[in-house]
Amino acid sequence: MGKRKEIKFLCKDGQTREGRQDGVMFWIRKDQKREQDGLPAFYVAANDIKGKGRTIYTAGHEYFTLEGAKELCQQIMAGEANLAERKARYAAGGQLYHETHRLSVEGLRERGMVEEVTTAMERRRQAHGRA
Repeated sequence: MGKRKEIKFLCKDGQTREGRQDGVMFWIRKDQKREQDGLPAFYVAANDIKGKGRTIYTAGHEYFTLEGAKELCQQIMAGEANLAERKARYAAGGQLYHETHRLSVEGLRERGMVEEVTTAMERRRQAHGRA
């Protein structure tokens, strides 16, 4: 466990809090939709410019309270956060999403509906002036 030095965050635009420490840039952003739904709404983006493996992006995978997001940043700097496990979990979730999508397309294809859906989507694009 490393020594903790508090990361100071500066609120940039009412939505983003930015901080840095030892070659790692941190951004804590708020997801407006999640906040409106009363859910934890903050996600963390960390970019390790020294290449020590402390880079992570939690949006779409894991959300926190503001205090929880700041704590994750502190844990990253102290070496307490298992980023490899988190990244593996995020990747598995993405693979599950793509597998689910593939299975639903195959289900439509079995029912002979892929062409119908594709044609309807093309008509809608053309109606809205998109190529």
